[in-house]
Amino acid sequence: MEAAFKKQPEAMRLLAAQGLSSREYWLCMMALMQAALVEGFSQGKADLKALPPGVNPDNLRFIRENKAELEKLQSEMARAASRLPRSGPPRGSGPPRASAAPPHLPHVRNSPSTPA
Repeated sequence: MEAAFKKQPEAMRLLAAQGLSSREYWLCMMALMQAALVEGFSQGKADLKALPPGVNPDNLRFIRENKAELEKLQSEMARAASRLPRSGPPRGSGPPRASAAPPHLPHVRNSPSTPA
């Protein structure tokens, strides 16, 4: 992810303006996502003293203490993403053909029993 991000000059400019490297950004995002998943799957009841190895209780505290602001940010990001142009065929334009296979998996075929 970090390498792909470095190929985006605008993203790199924005990070630099905030004093962040792409590595710092992605480490932060992964830590935030991990803590949010633990908090979400535990329905806010994870015991901070009995977390799985590698889960930092400070990150979970951050999620709990900033829940409203994080939810607001998530909503704003979803609204912004909905305004971006979409690539590829329009959604709902029909099921994939039985012979369709991802280019990187030419041996895979979709079948009626395979979820699309």
